[in-house]
Amino acid sequence: MGAGLVLLVLDDLGRGVRALSALSGDLQRRDGNVDPMDLLLSRALTLPGVRGSAMFMFDGDQSSGRFVRGVGSCATWQDTTPRAELANALAHMRLARRPQLLSSSGEYPFIAALPVSTSSRLVGALVMAGDVRNPFTALNDDFLLALGQQVGAALEQFELDAQLAARTTALEQLSARMVRQHEDERRRLSRELHDETAQVFSAVKMQLEALRSSLVPQAMTRLDRLLSLVDQGIASIRQVTSDLRPSLLDDLGLVPALRSLVTDFNNRSGLRATLTAPETLPSLPPDADLALFRALQEALSNVTRHSGGGAVDVVLAVRDGKLSITVTDDGKGFPTTRDGRINVGEGRMGLTGMRERMLAVGGSVELRNSAKGAEVTLRLPVISEAAA
Repeated sequence: MGAGLVLLVLDDLGRGVRALSALSGDLQRRDGNVDPMDLLLSRALTLPGVRGSAMFMFDGDQSSGRFVRGVGSCATWQDTTPRAELANALAHMRLARRPQLLSSSGEYPFIAALPVSTSSRLVGALVMAGDVRNPFTALNDDFLLALGQQVGAALEQFELDAQLAARTTALEQLSARMVRQHEDERRRLSRELHDETAQVFSAVKMQLEALRSSLVPQAMTRLDRLLSLVDQGIASIRQVTSDLRPSLLDDLGLVPALRSLVTDFNNRSGLRATLTAPETLPSLPPDADLALFRALQEALSNVTRHSGGGAVDVVLAVRDGKLSITVTDDGKGFPTTRDGRINVGEGRMGLTGMRERMLAVGGSVELRNSAKGAEVTLRLPVISEAAA
């Protein structure tokens, strides 16, 4: 009989330790898709004899509190306050900071309360109710207190992670709003330059042409020079308006606009540039085409300023639900640290702006050194046909 009792105690100890160890491992994984409270309470149901579990949280002054979540037979406890006998046990736990066992002649033969604390204070209790026996029979108080501290620390960490995720989302939304406002301002400036300044230059040119018939032959050379300067001004304004807001992007779409960008880069930089791209693309998130256009524009500009090479290849592809644009030059590559990591420094505002634009539409920017030179890859999820 003594040996049987020892085996029962050892079995309780083994099952309890396995369940609590599994709970500890679950909490340390910090899976953002899993509610830690549900994970905690569900794992408690695997302890011997436990039929239900609930999380009790103290108010700010710890004078009272309520159940914030319940599972199993304790699911109905959620958003309720504990009854007198359990309330007294929780109050005693708050003062003693030790696990409490409440023997009851009511619905449950036992109710156990495990203190849950963070690094600075006691925040609540993990309450378990069940049949026939205490699930903590073979576990001492020090073990349970350590577990409660780990549970509290895990809950605190999950809360911090949630706050960080919320702030990250808010920053991403702010970044997207700023990029959108920036593009709206560029669109306004482009429209004003096209509709006002360019028209003024055109009117000046017409007036100068009208003077041709009244000028002496000796003044014709000067008139032609003036007309040439006006033409240069008009061409400059057209180039600026195109850089501010590419009309091809609005009129024909992303691929023709990228082809035009690479062709223009060829003509203006003197470098050999090629673009490989499919004729059509899947649906992209809102504002994604403009973000990709601007990012490629900046990448090509960086090639001119920093690469020291003579050629650049641009490859646009769609693979595994993502659109990618890879820009590879044959220059000296990105500077690196001693351990081989890319080190572009803090002054490269163009790369920072590129990352912000891509992040605002759910994309990313990857920098690496290839066998040829520097390589910049822009990636962006496409919209599936089902979602579209």
